[in-house]
Amino acid sequence: MITLSLDINNFVPIILFVILILAVFLALFLFFRAGRHELVDDEILFDTALMAIFGGLIGGRLIDFIFDWQSYGWSIKKLVFFNKYLGFDWYGALIGGAILSYLYLRNKKQIIFWFIMDFACAPVVFALIIVSLGIYFTSQNFLYLGCSLGYLVIFWVLKRLATTKRHDGFFVSVTLILISVLNLALFKFNRSDYYIFDRFNYYLILPTVGLCLGIFLQYFLAKKKIKTDIKSVIALVILGLFKLKRVMTSISEANVVSKSIIILPLSLVKLIANLVKLTGREIYISIGELLNVFGFKK
Repeated sequence: MITLSLDINNFVPIILFVILILAVFLALFLFFRAGRHELVDDEILFDTALMAIFGGLIGGRLIDFIFDWQSYGWSIKKLVFFNKYLGFDWYGALIGGAILSYLYLRNKKQIIFWFIMDFACAPVVFALIIVSLGIYFTSQNFLYLGCSLGYLVIFWVLKRLATTKRHDGFFVSVTLILISVLNLALFKFNRSDYYIFDRFNYYLILPTVGLCLGIFLQYFLAKKKIKTDIKSVIALVILGLFKLKRVMTSISEANVVSKSIIILPLSLVKLIANLVKLTGREIYISIGELLNVFGFKK
């Protein structure tokens, strides 16, 4: 009698690969749905997605090769044979995908690069939710559970903001800012010691750069004036101080705040339920569109 002993850890790479492929497929169909809603030609959507994936693979591998040069020893062989020498940088993948997409779309005079990238943001965040959950279930690292919940909130925010027309590039900058803020907020819980060139903490520097870039893009693309925004922030702070003063001195205002605190747990439960419902709906729609491609009808 032969006894087979299966260790789940041996299948973790395969499981993660399957989850990654699933996340990419679902994100692509969300991207195509958004593009069709904006009446963008299917050929442009397909070519852009292809360029983004190809650029992401190159960028993710190349940036990891540069940042983690000690592991590679500047060996081109280790860079090329990724099946034997593992390593991939997600920030590099985003940069590579964006660059190659830009090089393709700049020849399409009728299509604005930032316009296409805007409705690619929500699908990318959706893919991050699935991948983070997959890593959590295979590693039991609660950091990735926090990441998945954070990405879920970001996805919900993007969906809410999409109800109003925005300037081109708005969602790119907002997504960069929100993801960077999330990673900075979770920095203290990250136990990995990964330093760029043995000097700069990867999990601190990259989100900081992303945050600065997102803020810059928001101001540059929206053509905003810093002085005007500073005045608005100061006005909000002053209004907040007056509101706090009313709460401290008025019984009716204090009662309103007390009621809000009491029902806060219920509000949080409703928010989480809505987020889960939204995510489930997007998964259902994505799978339905995937089946339609292969000739199956819902």
